[in-house]
Amino acid sequence: MSYYWDEDDDHLLHVATPPVRWELWFDTEQVTVYGSGPFWAKLLFTKERRAQMHQGFLCVFQEVGLIAPAAQPRSRVKRAR
Repeated sequence: MSYYWDEDDDHLLHVATPPVRWELWFDTEQVTVYGSGPFWAKLLFTKERRAQMHQGFLCVFQEVGLIAPAAQPRSRVKRAR
């Protein structure tokens, strides 16, 4: 795996995981992921695998501090006093 920041746009990260190349666009509110690769790799890339890869990218970026962890939903259970 290799990666580099775009020279013209500091919000765009290029990641290569042969045979697939990824572009990750960092916006103020979200990260958008684009991938490109050969046809056979696309056939093996199911919705489930796409979700796993997306989640993997997000976990790595949270660990290194590029993005803040998503807020955990609050429980609606009322506590006894």
